[in-house]
Amino acid sequence: MQEWITKKFVIIIALFLIVTMSGAVWYLSKNVEENRYIQFSDTLRNYFRNNLNSQKSQALSLAIALAENKALKEALWDDDEDLGYEILSKSLARLREYTLMTDVRAQVITTDLTIFARSWDNTYAGMPLDIFREDLKAITTLKKPKVAIEPGRLLSIKATTPIMQGAKAIGYLEILQFFDKMTDNLRQNHIELLVLMDEKLLNIATLMRENPTVQNYVVSNKNYNANLLPIIESINMSKLLHQRYLYTDGYFFIVEEMLDGRGDQIGLFLMVLSKDDLDQLMHGSRSLSFFLNFTNKDLYQVVNRWEDPTGGYRSIYDRNLFKLLNTFQGEDRMLVEQEIYEVLQEYSKKELIDIILYQNRRRKITGEIE
Repeated sequence: MQEWITKKFVIIIALFLIVTMSGAVWYLSKNVEENRYIQFSDTLRNYFRNNLNSQKSQALSLAIALAENKALKEALWDDDEDLGYEILSKSLARLREYTLMTDVRAQVITTDLTIFARSWDNTYAGMPLDIFREDLKAITTLKKPKVAIEPGRLLSIKATTPIMQGAKAIGYLEILQFFDKMTDNLRQNHIELLVLMDEKLLNIATLMRENPTVQNYVVSNKNYNANLLPIIESINMSKLLHQRYLYTDGYFFIVEEMLDGRGDQIGLFLMVLSKDDLDQLMHGSRSLSFFLNFTNKDLYQVVNRWEDPTGGYRSIYDRNLFKLLNTFQGEDRMLVEQEIYEVLQEYSKKELIDIILYQNRRRKITGEIE
């Protein structure tokens, strides 16, 4: 009898240990998997933010470049709206033809915040913008370029910079960049993006009132995956917003806040992966190596170049003439050298010294090899 009790006790202890160890293994495995989800979602959000900063930097660079267009300045000064439209539309057409920036528009805004010219139509000159653009109310004091996601009649990245005539701002050049390219870039890596604007902003975003909605948000990117809308409608959005990722019904969701120029939340960026694509990125052949680094330092450098765009030269044209010299060969190079010679004849000795000192200072900062 004693022996039977002992065996029973041993069996109970063994079963208890097996159950305990199994539970511990399950708990640890679950924690490991959760930690992997957290790490993956953090990495993807970081990649997305870097990608977004890259888009902002491109828009800002283009705005700064177009704001220096001499013909556009003259058209604005002469109040020639038709010429302004022609210059903008041709400039953006060339950009779309020779670069990957296909979802970009440009407009010139007067100092009283009305439309002077747009690249995509010539019918709205004189229309006031401050009705749709709360962010423009502070633009009259703008002394530097700015870039942010802002709601207008459409939601977009908006990069705005003063058009200067001497020390005076005679208007503002604005680039509007949408989210189609970013959506396509993520889709190439098997990640779907939905740009979701808060429904409350439809009183401003009047051209988006027919867009589909999901979970009290308006879908803002045109090339979104429509098959995902019923799936997103059924998820626990509160839980997703709380932990910033959610794995449910064979899909992995990652959310990133959308902030405007004042830092107020105006919507969400929602990234979605299927289970198979998630497994491939976390464990398989398509690793996280495609996530590239891009920091806010790039935006600072763009603004910094605008603050001292000429690099010691009298104009951006003069600077670019020197910069492009090495790209010419033979007779073309001789012609450019002759033009440079004629340009330098107009410079004082002090100006020439300033150019040399600027270039030396730049070499020390950037580590250029002479």
